[in-house]
Amino acid sequence: MNGGLVPWSSATTHVSAHALHYGSGVFEGMRCYETPDGPAVFRLNAHLDRLYSSAEIYGLESPYTQAELSEAACEVIRRNDFNSCYVRPICYFGSGSLNVHPRDCPVEVVILAWPWALTWVLRDSSRACASPSRPGESFIRA
Repeated sequence: MNGGLVPWSSATTHVSAHALHYGSGVFEGMRCYETPDGPAVFRLNAHLDRLYSSAEIYGLESPYTQAELSEAACEVIRRNDFNSCYVRPICYFGSGSLNVHPRDCPVEVVILAWPWALTWVLRDSSRACASPSRPGESFIRA
């Protein structure tokens, strides 16, 4: 959370956060799967590209680079000893002003991760395929 690791039970957001009142935030959701080589996040770079594109539309300028967020997401997975999980990076305008324009509000960045079991099962007659936009970048090891 904003550059530091915070236990789940200690993570807080102030009730005057701009994003709470005006919805001024963006997020992504991605899965990390258990593989024989360890946990791997599916299309991490593509998800972060989309997060930064969404943030740009909102005028949210992240204080972290995409490379820093990528490493931070992997660190959160490693430090929690997750083999598979759901990862959600969020960027939003925090507490600073309740004016409609968030110019006086800091940009907050959080990466949440929690275990999330597979909720669907492929039947014997089903097939599934993922077609990445950039071959070779589908999974990033955590």
